[in-house]
Amino acid sequence: MNKLFPQQSDHPLFRYFTDAERQKVEKISEVKKIAQGGYLIRASEIDSTLFAVEDGHLDIIGVRDGKPAVVATVGPGDVL
Repeated sequence: MNKLFPQQSDHPLFRYFTDAERQKVEKISEVKKIAQGGYLIRASEIDSTLFAVEDGHLDIIGVRDGKPAVVATVGPGDVL
């Protein structure tokens, strides 16, 4: 059973993957759950990871007028 991307998943990135393709992705993937107020990645970090949002929403925080501000929100179907 494919634990990351069930066949019923409608995520645009994986929608048309076969079971074999999903299994290949699963072998090199991990599920990350971000707690409210937590960070997936910070602006100062260097990361070449592909993140696919399957459930929930993430705020992209920038600095405006010297204060943290939400500059975008991503959710199910979005890729970072």
